[in-house]
Amino acid sequence: MRYQFIEENRKCGFRLRNMLRVLKVSSSGYYQSRRRTESNRIKANNTLLEEIWLIHNKSRHTYGSPRITAMLRAQGMVCGKNRVAKIMRKHNIQAKMRRKYKIVTTRRKNGDPVAQNLIQQRFSDERPNQLWSSDITYLWTRQG
Repeated sequence: MRYQFIEENRKCGFRLRNMLRVLKVSSSGYYQSRRRTESNRIKANNTLLEEIWLIHNKSRHTYGSPRITAMLRAQGMVCGKNRVAKIMRKHNIQAKMRRKYKIVTTRRKNGDPVAQNLIQQRFSDERPNQLWSSDITYLWTRQG
């Protein structure tokens, strides 16, 4: 990260010696990082990232890491769910969350009659099957 910062700002005219001193980086470490090539793991992650983007776009941004992992494995790629989740998190790839459907149980218009309260909060009776109650406001009708 530091070496990349130095490389980018060196083009802007900052002196290399000053940046190395401020960032507490040795000059030998900096020059060695310039000669170093990308590791096989980074190359594999970049390839995996491209495939993740393809699958994510094909799914219209609805697939999360478990489904994407399953699709990648079906294509013959070797990857784990944690690795896929980590790459997705790093590149801010998220599935759309489906909103829960909330049933509206009561819609009362002004002027609608209110049913009488026949029970008067007496929920027990002397004999069985004397007092029954129910609520059917959750049932759909043609009126809504």
